[in-house]
Formats: sequence, C-alpha cells, structure tokens
Amino acid sequence: MDTFIKVVSHKSFAMAARELRVSPGSVTRRIMLLEQDLGVKLINRNTRRLSVTDAGARYFTFAQRILGEIRQEEQEIGQAGKELDGPLKVVVSKSFGNLHMGQAVADFVARYPKIRVSLIVNDASLRSLDPIESGFDLAIRLGEPAETRMMSQKVGTTQWIACASPGYLKAYGEPKTPEDLTGHNCVHHHIYMADGIWKFRDARSTRSVKIDGMAATNSVIVSRQIALNDLAIALLPTYCVSDDIKSGALRHVLRTYTLPSQTIRALYPPGGFIPAKTKLFIGFLKERFKEFEI
Repeated sequence: MDTFIKVVSHKSFAMAARELRVSPGSVTRRIMLLEQDLGVKLINRNTRRLSVTDAGARYFTFAQRILGEIRQEEQEIGQAGKELDGPLKVVVSKSFGNLHMGQAVADFVARYPKIRVSLIVNDASLRSLDPIESGFDLAIRLGEPAETRMMSQKVGTTQWIACASPGYLKAYGEPKTPEDLTGHNCVHHHIYMADGIWKFRDARSTRSVKIDGMAATNSVIVSRQIALNDLAIALLPTYCVSDDIKSGALRHVLRTYTLPSQTIRALYPPGGFIPAKTKLFIGFLKERFKEFEI
C-alpha cells in the first residue's frame, strides 16, 4: 500500500524505489501483487509514462487515509505512556467553571497527579481571547463554537428550564402555559434569549412570550439567587439548578414545554495529533458531563 502511494505520488517506479531503498523490480512486483489481490488494474504503464486508472485513484485516496490512521494510532500508542504528565492549560466560562470545573479538575489531578492542570475561569477570555495564539490546550464552552479554526468534541449537554421557588409560586401562582408568564415577574438574561422573548416548544408548535421583570443579568448564578429569594421566575440551565430541583429549593415550571438545550464542548487546536493528556482530559469530561439531569 505504501509502495503504491509512493509510485503514484512520484509518477515513477524508479523514484519510488529510490525512496524505499529497494530495486525497481521489487517495486514492480509489489504493484503487480497488489493488483492481483484486488483483481483490478491500478496503474497503466509503458516505457515513457504511467497513469492511474479510476480504480487506482480511488485506491490511492483509500490507502492514504488508512495509512494515515495507522500512523496516527501508532504514534498515540507510543506516546501514551510518555505524555501523561506535564502542563495542561484550560479556559472556561465563569458560571460553568465555578460550579463544576473546580471539582472536575480536583478529581482529575487526584487520578493523574503528574498532569498539572492550569484552569483559567474568565468570561472575557471567551469573547476576545484566541485559544490557539494564547497557548491553551482546551477551551470548554457552551453552545456552538465561533472559532472556525478550532476542532471540538461534545462532552455533555445542558437543558434550559423555567423555574421558581415554592415561596414565589405560593405567593403568585404557578403558570400553566407560556402565555401566563406575562403576569409574572421574570429575570431577563442579557445573553440567553437576549431579546427578552422566551421561546417554548410543545408537541405542536413554538410559543413565544415577551417577559418583563424587576431584574436583568448576564449571570445564571445571579438569576438563580433571585429565584431562590422568592422574587421571580428564571430561565436557568440544568447544570446550575439540578441540585436545587432535586432538593425542592426550586421547582421546574411549565414542564410540558421545552426550551433549547446547549451542547458543552471541548475545543482544541486543529491538527492530526491530539496529545494523550488532552485526549485523556476530554474523555474524563465526557464521562462526567454526559447530561445534567433533573
């Protein structure tokens, strides 16, 4: 397979033989055996030139991919025991980072003490900082990434829900439909549904409601606190309130309607090779953040 790739790349049996440090006759025999095994002609050749058949062109693409995957896997296997140490620099948004990444990093370094994780928690960095130019190995972000240069893998999912405290619902009643929210105090989030229109879906349609309220913020942690203080209904991600829902401190209202979910992604620089420590951390997060259930 490798011989075939070199012959096609050089358009020459002789040059392929020189690169492989074998005789031209050996290269010819290898191509003939490959064609016999496949039962098709791969290369048309005469004394002056060679050309690749349609089957040969297809096999060339296939062979490049297969050999590339083999070399990638061999490199990673060879490096796996050597790279489970050293620094790993990660950047994450404040809300998600403060609520979940601290414990995640603590558990990870306890399991792999030779990997030194540097966790940067900073919302500003997620807007203006270029992860590649700034030397980060990973950026953990919610939603679809804006950086087209970055590769990404899904590590989890979080669902947004409408919730309120039992105290608020006792005082003001519980909304039964999205339209009922017009009579309630709601917390406006400056980023998620920033236009102040909350969009709910049921089995048949999308229901859009313009909300109003006493407070607005760009922080889900602040929104949660307002809801816990019996002041308003808030839209919050399950990563922020799953424990509150389970304990009864907050109640999920309008449960028969759904709001858009957000994917939690690990972004990393492009390229064929992912360092073993980076791949290990991504796999660790996938197990930890499969889904924030309520």
